[in-house]
Amino acid sequence: MKRSFMWQVGMALAGVAVALAACAPGASPATTPTPDATAMWQSECLQATVRALEMERQRYADWLQQASGDQAASYRHTLAYIDAALAKYRGLTPDEFRIAEVYREMAPVLGNQQGQDDIGEPQPIVLEDAWVEQTPPGLLFYAGMSRSGPFYTVVGVPGGDFGALKPGVHYRVVLQPLMPATYPFPSFYVCIKELDVVKK
Repeated sequence: MKRSFMWQVGMALAGVAVALAACAPGASPATTPTPDATAMWQSECLQATVRALEMERQRYADWLQQASGDQAASYRHTLAYIDAALAKYRGLTPDEFRIAEVYREMAPVLGNQQGQDDIGEPQPIVLEDAWVEQTPPGLLFYAGMSRSGPFYTVVGVPGGDFGALKPGVHYRVVLQPLMPATYPFPSFYVCIKELDVVKK
């Protein structure tokens, strides 16, 4: 009975400590991801990465049909690299997936100007006014977008529901770049981390 009482006291004190920590200056419990939310985000990014690799593979396969000589050999080499990446990421669990890892692996192959050895995890990008012209996966348009980019191809959305991103509706979005896309100008496959309708 004595040990049971002490256990109860310990649990009560632990509860007080948690409450005090939540009230501490700078604490923001409402914005701290829960384990379930973190796991869901990891899963969404992993699925989006596989989708991006599949889309990029299809592009190279299409280009290969029209290529010959050294160019065809280069395309076949890249396709083999993408196939190996697809096999790897299809076999991962969400908790094993790391955005920085896929970005480092694919940037030197797909991202012409992006291939550096010291690439860390790409940082989220905030667009205050963005929209799509058709349901993703596909290109995201945004205020101030130029003909030279950067371009963002949406391959993942919160909850995995592409229908939540409605054509013609304007949103504030937080994007997580996953890996570059092969293009003469800066271009990236992205997963949308946050999505809010812009009231006009």
